[in-house]
Amino acid sequence: MLEVTGLRVAYGGIQAVRSITFHVNEGEMVALIGANGAGKTSTLKAIARVLDAAGGDVHFCGEKVTQVAPHDMIRKGIALVPEGRGVFPRLSVAENLAMGAFLRNDKPEIAADLEKIYGYFPRLKERASQLKTDIPAVFLCLRRKDTPVLAKILAGITVAYALSPIDLIPDFIPVLGYLDDVIILPALIALTVKCIPNEVFAQCRLEAEELWENGRPKKWYYAVPIILIWLLVLWLIAKAIFRPSA
Repeated sequence: MLEVTGLRVAYGGIQAVRSITFHVNEGEMVALIGANGAGKTSTLKAIARVLDAAGGDVHFCGEKVTQVAPHDMIRKGIALVPEGRGVFPRLSVAENLAMGAFLRNDKPEIAADLEKIYGYFPRLKERASQLKTDIPAVFLCLRRKDTPVLAKILAGITVAYALSPIDLIPDFIPVLGYLDDVIILPALIALTVKCIPNEVFAQCRLEAEELWENGRPKKWYYAVPIILIWLLVLWLIAKAIFRPSA
């Protein structure tokens, strides 16, 4: 299925991979084992065409793919899965999984593959859309009279942070981005939920789940607060840039 013959990878004058040859049969798993700097990642990048090979050939399903463009390699079925939590931090678990089927249009098969993945990792199914429904649920708690004042204050802060451009700032710095998605936002939600009566939040969560269909809000006017926040920020930026000098 996959045949690699005499593959070489170089970084300038440095030879990272010197003529590696191997093959992978259909349904077979093959592992590249070696010390740090041995060229394992470079080999995989060259096969996926993320790096240009300095020599050698790669055949996939009988077709020579040594010079195929990276995006065409994905269409052919070869993709490089990054290590080190290389995911899209602003997307949910479900959305990150859906990105793996970005070039596919066979919806029934995609749904079947997702269920298969959730079967391997049941916890993913529980977490797949939790954050997406928790934020709208917290927003709905703001409108209820039986939500305590402290909970409303925390809910306002949480929703404002989650939907405002401020939440995008940490993403420009990888470490802060992980802290934002793994600690800051979940902590704000957890603290807010703790101050909301259980029966109130449970009802709001059910209402929030009904607001979403296929990953999109059913009612467009729930996006109005987000649009207003962004317009306000853009107006402040424009005002600061185009303010006439004294």
